[in-house]
Amino acid sequence: MQKRRIVKIILFLLILFVLFMNVEKVFKESVGDQAKYPQIVEFFDEREESLDAVFIGSSSTFAFWQAPIAWEKYGITVRCMASNTQPLVAARYLIEDGLKTQPDAVYVVAINTMHETVKSPAIHYLVDKYPFSMTKAKMIFACADYGEIPWSERLEFFFPIIRYHNRWSELGEQNFNNAPVGLKGGSTYKNFLEVATDVTEEYTVLEEKAAKEELPYDTLVELLEFCKENEVKVLFVTNPQVLKSEKRLKKYNAANELIESYGFDTLNTIPMIPEIGMDLATDYYNGSHTNVHGSLKYTLWLGNYLKDKYGFTDKRSDGDYADWEQESSKYMKIIKPYLSEEEYKRITE
Repeated sequence: MQKRRIVKIILFLLILFVLFMNVEKVFKESVGDQAKYPQIVEFFDEREESLDAVFIGSSSTFAFWQAPIAWEKYGITVRCMASNTQPLVAARYLIEDGLKTQPDAVYVVAINTMHETVKSPAIHYLVDKYPFSMTKAKMIFACADYGEIPWSERLEFFFPIIRYHNRWSELGEQNFNNAPVGLKGGSTYKNFLEVATDVTEEYTVLEEKAAKEELPYDTLVELLEFCKENEVKVLFVTNPQVLKSEKRLKKYNAANELIESYGFDTLNTIPMIPEIGMDLATDYYNGSHTNVHGSLKYTLWLGNYLKDKYGFTDKRSDGDYADWEQESSKYMKIIKPYLSEEEYKRITE
């Protein structure tokens, strides 16, 4: 009798937990509410050992890199594992989880994230729809420690319903639909598709470097040591943001120098904007993010660089990647009305 009672209690708790998790999904922002969510939640749906590379970073990563365009042009599989205002401290844990299913992928880490402030919303953007693992738990504590988040607020990162429980009046049909967005993480939000801002006067290139104490030095070293110890194939990229901030540019230069001292490759694309062919008058919606026109140019340029550097093969004729063909085709139909005929041909020819 005692054993039966224990079994019943366990079953009751399991049922309660399942119900709780499903109710919690409704209270969270829906996948479609934020451009960042598909980058995290759908990464874990990818078939094991199917990705050429994993691009880790913040919103500048999913604004600059469009996986469907790289697939259409080169037949390579490079997905973002990005989130809005993602802090650099998360990269070590994202790689750790990524290696579980994509052990042979190249991990492309955007060091632009080193300037992101670690506040409560940034952690929610990262973890709310992230499947649970011990690595996720470690990442939450690392981000919270780095951002000096009080212990009284940390429980909501594990149980977001604590944060969202008062959203009754905001709930709509979309909150009950948690189906994948698809499109391999391709960006479709309004600013990306429709806004162009002239950032010519903001463009600055510097060679000077910041002092060591100005860097998130310990965070960088921990990441580099992890990659070295686990023999991770990694490329550290500085996405071509257009910045007036000399302080930030000096930090990027110093970080790249530190990374190279560990024997890892870096690619600072900020000075390379003219070479990439990006137009500062038309290709950004603000200094930190490209629009669809700039993203197209950057994706084609960086995709070709990755393909040649790492020997990625064209998989467009491989039936195992039919999902890439289908989702990328959908994405191309979405962005085609926003592109010139010449831009569209650059992808498809």
